Amino acid sequence: MCTELSLLRQHTAVKAILCSREVFANCVITWVPQLDGFDSRGDVKVLLATNRIETLDPALLRPGRIDRKIEFPMPDITTKRRIFSIHTSRMSLAADVDLDEFVMTKDDLSGADIKAICTESGLLALRERRMKIMQSDFRKAKEKTMFKKKEGHPEGLYL
Repeated sequence: MCTELSLLRQHTAVKAILCSREVFANCVITWVPQLDGFDSRGDVKVLLATNRIETLDPALLRPGRIDRKIEFPMPDITTKRRIFSIHTSRMSLAADVDLDEFVMTKDDLSGADIKAICTESGLLALRERRMKIMQSDFRKAKEKTMFKKKEGHPEGLYL
């Protein structure tokens, strides 16, 4: 069983699937006791993932429910460079593209943020019917990704 804990947050659940408080409460009430029902034989592994642990219900984090907590820190410069190279390896980049500008940035870019930047930059180029992705596409994509990360929606970037 694998789930993303963020879906159990009321704010996300309401935003994502527009469910009522009662539906959300029923989901949590049903799911939490199931965590306690597994015996310690080791046959069942429950994987939980979230990037917003501070917003979870404390009942989910009670001792005995989660045996190990593994944190993945933000990538360092070398790792960022590698993630960019993975996601841009099959992209047609213009000669003016300098990914080190984004690798060396002081913003906290996670691997998911880097992938979103690369994907969005490709979409921006496609919208303009270009075969190559330019540096300006990456800049716009980074701006949009970072704005969305802060739970906002930038004006003028949507068609």
